Amino acid sequence: MAKSSNSAAKKVADKAAKAEAKTARKAASKQRRSQLWQAFQMQRKEDKRLLPYMIGAFVVIHRQSRPSGGCLFVLLLHRARRSVPPTIHSKEVQP
Repeated sequence: MAKSSNSAAKKVADKAAKAEAKTARKAASKQRRSQLWQAFQMQRKEDKRLLPYMIGAFVVIHRQSRPSGGCLFVLLLHRARRSVPPTIHSKEVQP
């Protein structure tokens, strides 16, 4: 019986240690995010072109990562195909 109470106490201690480690990781992560946000805000206020450059870089990377070259190209292609007038091969009945 002493063995089972010993293992139960060990489990409780392990659980408490894991919870404490998780809390420490969360606090460190929150501090890191806060520090990065603070640095970004300082840099943004100093350099007015930072945000447009970052957005532009995101758009370029996103367009290059798409297999079809980007959503914009697909939308433009779809719109261009819709504006084409019907041809003689369409299903319209000819007189």
